[in-house]
Amino acid sequence: MTTTIIEADLTPVQRAAVAEISGLYEPECRLNYEFSLPNGGMRLFYAWTPGGEPLGDQADDMAISRGLGLADQMAITNPHATDHSHGAVKVHVYRLRPILAAIRDGVRDDGTYTEAFRRLLHNAATHTSWTPDPARTARALSWQPYPLGPARMARR
Repeated sequence: MTTTIIEADLTPVQRAAVAEISGLYEPECRLNYEFSLPNGGMRLFYAWTPGGEPLGDQADDMAISRGLGLADQMAITNPHATDHSHGAVKVHVYRLRPILAAIRDGVRDDGTYTEAFRRLLHNAATHTSWTPDPARTARALSWQPYPLGPARMARR
């Protein structure tokens, strides 16, 4: 089974781990990998199981053409996501076919995530010296910075 990985700086050991772990999951998935680092940080990178690349790209194109935002993305993707641990490696698995179907069926945020993001931004502005920039905030809350497919991921 072939897995597509987006991350140029993987060590050979990390690349082997991704290839091995990716084989455990069904086709048509996007995999978000978190490798814990000794300094307390983490490395994030992304992979797709067979068939996942075109489905992720289709989901992105359809979602953006329909004006979906980050809150919608959370409402759509979370029901089709599972989290797994493989030693120090965490994997968030997104099943793309049901995600694409949810976008096609018109699923949207019911306001829950929108309100959570509003509170987050309000608290950040209230408790820090941060001043929201409307253009940057709008982009951050759109679908585009968090694509599901490799085509838009490579353009970020």
